[in-house]
Parts: sequence; structure tokens; C-alpha cells
Amino acid sequence: MFYLTNNINLNEFRNMEICDYDKNTLVDLRDITVDKSQSVYERFESFMMQVRNPYLFKVGDVAVKVAYGDGKDFSKAFGEAVALA
Repeated sequence: MFYLTNNINLNEFRNMEICDYDKNTLVDLRDITVDKSQSVYERFESFMMQVRNPYLFKVGDVAVKVAYGDGKDFSKAFGEAVALA
């Protein structure tokens, strides 16, 4: 399953609350690896498979809830970032 095409999952992920999760169950962003030799699509898919929820993860011992400004959703914001890499 490719998460990008499933807007229902992305909307559900965006609406999840950080207080509803044990931070020990969240993916640590430091553990995610992305192969820069892959296409943008493959990098995006790899990231999504690893992070599971792009709106809620942790960095070390800190739980992080992400919100994107300027009317952007995760797909647009991440796509722009990957294109710059």
C-alpha cells in the first residue's frame, strides 16, 4: 500500500493527538534512512513506510506533532523538501 494516495489515512494521521500515544510506540525520526539514489517517488514511499505517521513521531525522547502552514498538507510539504535534496 502506498500511503500518499490514501488521503483518508493522511487525514486520520493529521487528526491524531499526541497525548493519545505512548512516546515509546512512536517511530524515532533519527532511525529513518532514505536512499538518495532512489527516485523522489521511491524516497517518499520509503519514508512513509518507515515513519508510519508523518504527523506524529519522536526525535529521541521528545514526541513531535507536526502541522504544516500555508494551507499545505504533508504530501506537498514533503514533496517540496525531497525535490530540494
